[in-house]
Amino acid sequence: MKTKLQLIVIGVAMLAGTTNAQQVQIDSLDSNGELTWTAPSGSVCSVEWTDDLVPSADWRQDWGELKNISCTNDTQTAQVPMFFRVTCWTNGLFWNVETGNRATLSATNAFGQCWTQNVEVVGTLEVPALPYNSYLLSKTENIYDELNPPVDISGNSLVRYRRSTDTAVLEVADFEREYIIYTNAPIGTTWAYEDYNGNTWSATIETNETISVPAGTFSCQRYRKTLVGSMHPKPWIDIWFEPKGGVRKVHFYLLSNPAAAPSVYELLSTE
Repeated sequence: MKTKLQLIVIGVAMLAGTTNAQQVQIDSLDSNGELTWTAPSGSVCSVEWTDDLVPSADWRQDWGELKNISCTNDTQTAQVPMFFRVTCWTNGLFWNVETGNRATLSATNAFGQCWTQNVEVVGTLEVPALPYNSYLLSKTENIYDELNPPVDISGNSLVRYRRSTDTAVLEVADFEREYIIYTNAPIGTTWAYEDYNGNTWSATIETNETISVPAGTFSCQRYRKTLVGSMHPKPWIDIWFEPKGGVRKVHFYLLSNPAAAPSVYELLSTE
């Protein structure tokens, strides 16, 4: 598969790959700033840049340090892109999400209330000075009748920071630590993590299960996530996650009325 990308700054193309990748062939970088490379079909690639071709070169995917430069005198200097490479993940990410991806889910609860939830990747976040500094931003929006708001609904504009490898999906808290929220592991695998709100969860892969939702039929891993230390009689959330596809169904039990049936979210569509 041959890919072209327009580059603003002209540099020297290099061969590069991740430890889990096949070699990426750089075909050309012309005077109009168009970089062309050949990579396996279905792979996930990133263009990286550096200012110096030393063995310890810092290859970067963002331009954050070149924005909003404070000028303290008449002459300024900055390390700018001079060399480019393409890194290519050929094993497939566990959840390959890109800016603009959206999942729409239908939601119902035990009180007969219905609403829609949109989860959209709205952009990236680059904070070069922090340990975990490059993440996708995911926004959750609940759409419902404001005269009859659903019971126990979460707030809109919930933004999280995600990345994926070929075996796991991770979130970051305070840009200082990251934790696994989904992982491709054997049935029965259990792990614990503290989320970005400081809550401790225990997660277990319970089974592999094929489910049908309005968007279609999917082969999923079913996770149970339990809120550690909660006094709720059913302190858990069941999630059906399709590897490489994302969340397909959720049963949310952590309701103010512990006797109520769970709120149910099912995938309507993706785009």
